[in-house]
Amino acid sequence: EIEMSFWYENNEKRYQLGTKCYYKASNELLNVKYGSHFTKNIEKTADSLYVISKLNEVFAYPDEVDDYYIIYPKAKDFLDQKIQIQQDFFENFKFPNGFIQSSDKRDFRAKTNFIIKRDSKVSDLNIEIEFKNSKNQKFQEYIVNQLRKFIENANWKAAVSSGVTVDCRFNINFYN
Repeated sequence: EIEMSFWYENNEKRYQLGTKCYYKASNELLNVKYGSHFTKNIEKTADSLYVISKLNEVFAYPDEVDDYYIIYPKAKDFLDQKIQIQQDFFENFKFPNGFIQSSDKRDFRAKTNFIIKRDSKVSDLNIEIEFKNSKNQKFQEYIVNQLRKFIENANWKAAVSSGVTVDCRFNINFYN
């Protein structure tokens, strides 16, 4: 003989339980009463409300934004976007006259980080450059200006976290 369990609501409606486990039973009842995506929708709403409560903070990219979100629209794939950014920069970059280039093309490395605002504008741009040949140090300002111009004029796309547009900090290194 099978014992049936029931959940009563307002002494009117009765729901049959398929299990004696409270967790499973409550989820089954929620699905029956409110639809199969009820719990997922509540989670989405809670996540969005959390993000909205943190809108004045800067989110780290890519860890604190939606998975595989592309912020550089010219990139065709999330994993290739930093490569595409570097290619686009070096496509128009010209070394200044007198710059000493090495044969292995690792003449400088520029570490950059900046915030992409909710309006897709850039702020708080930081650029640090290391030169392979210290004699090229005199060209630091020239290269910083080229990088600044590229980054500030790139067509960035604001990041999204739980469906909410957020400010995000983005880091990328440039090296030739």
